[in-house]
Amino acid sequence: MTNKLILGDNLEVLKSLPDESVDLIYIDPPFFSNRNYAVIWGDKGEIRSFEDCWDGGVDTYINWMYKRVTELHRVLKPTGSMYLHCDWHADAYLRVYVMDKIFGIDSFRNMITWKRRTGTNSSVNNAKQFGNVEDTIFLYSKSKNWTFNPQFSNEDEDYKKYTDKAFNQVDENGRRYRLQNLTNPAYRPNLIYDYKGYEPSKNGWALSLEKMQQFDREGRLYFPKDKKGRLQRKSFLDELQGKPIQNSWNDITMIGAKERIGYPTQKPEALLERIIKASSNEGDVVLDCFVGGGTTVAVAQRLGRNWIGIDQSPSAFGVTRERILQHSTQLFPIEFEARTARWDYDVLRNMDDFEFEKLVVKAIGGEPSKAKKGGDMGIDGIINGNCIISVKRSDNIGRNVGDNLRSAILRYRRDKTVTKTSQNMEYKLQHGEVVNLGDYDGFIIAFSFGTGLKKELAVLEREEGFRILPIEVKDILPIATKPKVELKVECVKLGDAGDYKFIATATTSDNRIIEFFAFKIMCKNKAGEMEMTTGDNFNKSGIFETELVKGEYQIIATATDEYGLCGSDETGVVVR
Repeated sequence: MTNKLILGDNLEVLKSLPDESVDLIYIDPPFFSNRNYAVIWGDKGEIRSFEDCWDGGVDTYINWMYKRVTELHRVLKPTGSMYLHCDWHADAYLRVYVMDKIFGIDSFRNMITWKRRTGTNSSVNNAKQFGNVEDTIFLYSKSKNWTFNPQFSNEDEDYKKYTDKAFNQVDENGRRYRLQNLTNPAYRPNLIYDYKGYEPSKNGWALSLEKMQQFDREGRLYFPKDKKGRLQRKSFLDELQGKPIQNSWNDITMIGAKERIGYPTQKPEALLERIIKASSNEGDVVLDCFVGGGTTVAVAQRLGRNWIGIDQSPSAFGVTRERILQHSTQLFPIEFEARTARWDYDVLRNMDDFEFEKLVVKAIGGEPSKAKKGGDMGIDGIINGNCIISVKRSDNIGRNVGDNLRSAILRYRRDKTVTKTSQNMEYKLQHGEVVNLGDYDGFIIAFSFGTGLKKELAVLEREEGFRILPIEVKDILPIATKPKVELKVECVKLGDAGDYKFIATATTSDNRIIEFFAFKIMCKNKAGEMEMTTGDNFNKSGIFETELVKGEYQIIATATDEYGLCGSDETGVVVR
């Protein structure tokens, strides 16, 4: 399983995912509280996604959610579960008209309340109602056999008071313990026996003789000095898991300064950590189709889960990508697929030949060759059982490719005893032209074609009746080049430390919108290695100011465009 970060309409992306392929779903969709607040980044993708969501009131919003939850239910494994995060404005509608209808009432497991703020600020309340300081998180399972790992906490103040008072004794190893009664609550004649001179109660011991001996060997028994005293069991504090977590979560506060990335509805990592630990195991797949600031996938990555993150916003996509990359190192690289709205031209040109062939053959609706590389006899794919596809990851394709494809077609028809059949298989190219693939014997797909090939294909059609269509890659896959970034440095003030201004500019070949810039600062440590000192700083201006103390630095600026493509530039700074 390859981790995936996907830029696109989550409904359409979800439709492309296989049935029952995900173990855990968490979504934090835009609340039905304020349609303007849902537009956080302000980029075209986000606005386009939400602009019609609230027209028509709550019914439109619920229908919008219903379509997406239907697909989420489909991709969820039978052992999986889904968490839906919402607030009071539409929680009842979402439970009754979406979750209950799709998952079934019997699949409802919990309504979790998360106290997201303390309510100490007077602005939380107004004159005519109590302040709303809680969010609702609905938990549903796909079946009765769902994954759940109970969670515990040692941070609850009442729990700490209880353990401090109850576990008030310390053994010779420094372990805190409390004493527990070993008397059986009911009469058990088979449990009435003397143990090392200590008599049982009239009902007998709570343990068998074998279990009593085991506890003795393990140092879990308390022997009073007076043999007339009662034998007791030692219960050790360090063996308690903690206080079981219930459905009222008031121990997770809003994010602090260190965790904040500038995303207004960002959820704390502790919240997602509890959910992911409770409802998945290492190696499971976690899905968030409203990825936002990337908290879900960041925590899933840290906890050893696989993940899929989807968002319509290029800014959310870019911020999440930078957030994941920030924790990737040469020693522990984080591998994931970042699927943008346009294919990066440089990525395609440098892709493995075999992977490139599979990609373009599938894009045009064909079946890639199953033969190993070099053993496909010139056939990279098939459409409709008899139309041959040849793929070349190069430019200016010559006439020899046409001759080779002709031979491959003849050989295939001879071996398979098939003939060409014309069927209506319309395919719309990226520039809008519609072609009937059933009219052709074969296709050559490449980045560009030479005059020699075009002449050869004309001759083959005229003299032998072979119709072979050359198709450029850009007519199958939407392609763009990533932004070109230039980073400049200005020293504002020198002293014991220097105030520096970093100015990044970005351009594209077709004047695309640059959605945001991000800056990273690396500093050389004592071992001579560069390590992160300042994480991602996101803004739309491309200007970042900071103070640098004495040292050697590397500054990296990245720019993300409206397609999610990312370009970068870097420079070095030495502060003496």
